[in-house]
Amino acid sequence: MGITNGSTPFERYELSDQFHLQKADMKKWSVFYSVYYNAEYIRFFSGIDLPVMINIDPFWIYKGTTKVGGVVISPNMMRLLFFIPPFQEQSTIVYLLKGILLKWSDITLPIHVYEVLQDQVDLFARLGFSPDEHRYRWMQRPTEPLEHEWNGVSTVVQSIVQSTPITRTLTSDKEIGHLLYRCYSDGIQGGISKSKSISHYITETQIIMKEASEYLLSASSLVYDKRNNALIGTCLLTMHHDVPRIQHLGILPTYRRRGIGTIMIKRSLSMLTDLYPSVRVYVMQGNAVESLYYNLGFMPGPIEISKMLVPNT
Repeated sequence: MGITNGSTPFERYELSDQFHLQKADMKKWSVFYSVYYNAEYIRFFSGIDLPVMINIDPFWIYKGTTKVGGVVISPNMMRLLFFIPPFQEQSTIVYLLKGILLKWSDITLPIHVYEVLQDQVDLFARLGFSPDEHRYRWMQRPTEPLEHEWNGVSTVVQSIVQSTPITRTLTSDKEIGHLLYRCYSDGIQGGISKSKSISHYITETQIIMKEASEYLLSASSLVYDKRNNALIGTCLLTMHHDVPRIQHLGILPTYRRRGIGTIMIKRSLSMLTDLYPSVRVYVMQGNAVESLYYNLGFMPGPIEISKMLVPNT
């Protein structure tokens, strides 16, 4: 059956003589997903709606007439696979799903499985899926007023939307994009596994500044060197499923270990108090910034591999 436009145009698809996929109602599927995906993961995100991909159809997995799990799958992509107890044939299902991924996908492009949690990593790896070298986790902390006055002699911290900044006019998206590139190009910072191009960071900054609310922009920070008005650090916030997220935390190497990152994070937590109950961040395991967040009271969630690659042969 042909697959077009990244979608799966069928109601039922036979995986084998025993197993088949059945297109699911998004709302009902989400209820099962919120229970069975991963108990530790569910507890971490308790109180919010868990993510379901927009414009991608979820599917039930059936063994005969018995519903045994669910998955989101389309050409070149699979995610959010779960099983319903007491089903024990997980390896068989992953093997069959790998087969249809290869059948549906454009094999000249990467085929990825996203958000693979620890309880499924070995299962996928044994069937030939290649894990990303880095592991990630969500961390979150309640908002509250925290002391965040900066007494640095040579630097100043201000809001990204401050109309009359102490040192200069509003920094441009290009300047922020260049800063992020410099922050990430010398090593792994702020949860980013590797540096992207300057144009990528400029475009991403433009999107953040366009889509973020006034509250998020006010809680985002820019740090300048007062001696030359150079931008040397930033903390940019976005939204993640109705919860503020620290999207970028970057400080130039020569200005690190001065407490600037701590001040910016505390400032965000303080300014969002009474507006949002918590702030979230997605970090790479072993990154120095993971300890920074932990020392500021951020609770770590379960480790996950953000993506695994399906060999296209």
